[in-house]
Amino acid sequence: MEQKLQVTSLLQTMLSISDTVQLQRSVTMHVNIKIKTLPKQFIFCRHAESIGNARGLDDNSTKDTANHQFGLSPKGQRQVEQVRDFLRHRFSNGFSEYYVSSFLRTQITFQGVWGKDISPYEDPRLDEWWKGIFHSLTKEEIAEHYPVESATLKREGWYHYRPPQGESGKDVEMRILSYLNSLNPTESVFISGHGRWFCFFKRLLLKLPRERMNLEAPKNGSVISLTKNGSKYESNVLFTPK
Repeated sequence: MEQKLQVTSLLQTMLSISDTVQLQRSVTMHVNIKIKTLPKQFIFCRHAESIGNARGLDDNSTKDTANHQFGLSPKGQRQVEQVRDFLRHRFSNGFSEYYVSSFLRTQITFQGVWGKDISPYEDPRLDEWWKGIFHSLTKEEIAEHYPVESATLKREGWYHYRPPQGESGKDVEMRILSYLNSLNPTESVFISGHGRWFCFFKRLLLKLPRERMNLEAPKNGSVISLTKNGSKYESNVLFTPK
């Protein structure tokens, strides 16, 4: 009888913990960012179409080229011209600070838009979300060749799972938070960056819960503004090249 009561008490405790977890997950949560000390506006431009974007995962012609060394495709080069015309007309006075990632495609895009007269800061904290050995594999290929890792990803979720030699979603956020904390309060910042990275950047500045985060990257060459409005930022797509 005593043992039965102990088991009942244990089950009640477990149910109570489960209810608490469910309650916690239902609450809107976000990282507490000190918005007041951040720039008034960010203008983000995703790099123009790269050779990797153009050829896709099923094309292994770039297998001997490091991902961070991908240049732009012919379409990407045309996109740069459109982005240049838009940005130079819309923001003729320029920006307080300029940033690029350590990936070649963001630097080529930047130089095509602003020329050689403006020298941006190269910051690896702006690098794309890196999936390690899985970065150029499809979900089907990962499931076929790495079933244990695929099962772990399914169990833990993209935010917590860290692939071999790669990053979890929260790793990317920690990089972004480090970057934001290093900025000075200024008028405007221009970023030539990456699509998936921007998804995390936007989530943090708009203070969105993970459940509402959109992991679909903006189109190549898209120009997006993030403008401070009170205690958070507002996002608007300003331009998308053809």
